[in-house]
Amino acid sequence: MKRVVKVLEKARQLLIDKGWCQGKYKNFDGQYCSLGAIDAVTKSEKLQDGAREILRGVTTPNVDQWNDRPYRTKKQVLGAFKRAITLAKNGS
Repeated sequence: MKRVVKVLEKARQLLIDKGWCQGKYKNFDGQYCSLGAIDAVTKSEKLQDGAREILRGVTTPNVDQWNDRPYRTKKQVLGAFKRAITLAKNGS
């Protein structure tokens, strides 16, 4: 679980540093969506799947649609990552 926590932490930091977007995993400005950020920080499918599963637990089963809702904000996305990190640290 520690490795999944690291993936979530790195993905959250990437969203802070590079920016967040909707509709694409990565846009032309180098910003990432929620799942794009996870994929960018690790190439391990096992870790990607683990991080996605935790993120689903604090958002919805379809993170793509959750991320791309018209009213979604970067603050909400970063908050979801923060909750997912806490959840993963607690071993859930």
